[in-house]
Amino acid sequence: MAAATSPALNNSTAENSAKKPVTTTGTAIATAPTPTEKPIISGIKRISIKKEEVVNTEENAVQLEKRTTPFTEEDLLNAWKKYAQKVKAQKKFSWSVTLLNHLPILKENNMIEFQIVNTPQQIEFNENKDEIHAFIKNELKNDLILIESRLIQVETIRIPQTATEKFDFLVHKNQSLMKLKTVFDADIVR
Repeated sequence: MAAATSPALNNSTAENSAKKPVTTTGTAIATAPTPTEKPIISGIKRISIKKEEVVNTEENAVQLEKRTTPFTEEDLLNAWKKYAQKVKAQKKFSWSVTLLNHLPILKENNMIEFQIVNTPQQIEFNENKDEIHAFIKNELKNDLILIESRLIQVETIRIPQTATEKFDFLVHKNQSLMKLKTVFDADIVR
């Protein structure tokens, strides 16, 4: 079958430019898409319809308001311990112990500082920061809370093991022990 076109259909006037008929071989006749229509696929016309959402401004205003309930350091510590118990119930014992051994410090402007003593704790904190933050904000009903961690240096005290180390440790605390040693000519058991 040959394709047939009509001379009236091939006019390129302004009224025909919005919808140009296209002839095809076979029984289905397709037309070129207008600006609001999507291209024709398999002889089916697709039209996109945009749905406008009705926005209730009162509900959005309530959702946009931030909770700013004031809280004390005692409230913070209670919420922190409650979170630590939740973590312990999840069988994250190491993280629970870290949370309880290093309690947070309330700074100004709702800033909470959590002091950490080693890198693995820092990694654990970073992995759980969003969860802690959300829990504390909900418990204290304050959306302005910020939680930051700070890696601190902890002084390690070496415990004397041998008799010489113990004597040197005591001499460091009390110099008169050295005088006693020399007066009595005492020898330290090694």
